[in-house]
Amino acid sequence: MKKLRHKNVVRLHEVIDDDETDKLYMSNLYSVIDYCSNGPILDWDPELQRFVSPWNSDSEISEEMIRTIFRDSISGLEYCKEYIVHSFNIVHRDIKPQNILLDSHEIAKIGDFGQSQIFEESDILNATMGTYHFFPPECCIPESTGFSGKAADIWAIGLTLYALIYKKLPFSADTMAGLFDIIQNHM
Repeated sequence: MKKLRHKNVVRLHEVIDDDETDKLYMSNLYSVIDYCSNGPILDWDPELQRFVSPWNSDSEISEEMIRTIFRDSISGLEYCKEYIVHSFNIVHRDIKPQNILLDSHEIAKIGDFGQSQIFEESDILNATMGTYHFFPPECCIPESTGFSGKAADIWAIGLTLYALIYKKLPFSADTMAGLFDIIQNHM
């Protein structure tokens, strides 16, 4: 994260090493990152079974603001994929509304790179990570021989746009197997 320097990516400014342990932590308690005072673009409300806007009290987000958030998110994602230190790229692996944050100027920034992976050549991944509801169909096949991490991030940003517009998930089920079946078969 320290190499990421883009206005639409949460920047890690410094990692603070705890002298009392032999571990290096990158949580908010031990690091200095960009402060995004408006929080995530959406939060999931389990009681309502829908997304709500924590920074917009009327929960309605204008089409212009949705467009701005989506443009900023794509810009940050594109930066991670193409322009970082020419020898490698980053796949986020957990794009979702809760991992896109708004700063005080309502600039969207991609955050939470805890599931991300750096790749040098091929972005083909064999293991899924992240939030099941944002997986693309190729991640839901048990006998999959691999999938494009870049394409999975693009799929997830598209579902994030859907969530911004409709405040709900495009795919849901009571079980993980049921969810995977819906994602694969209801395109």
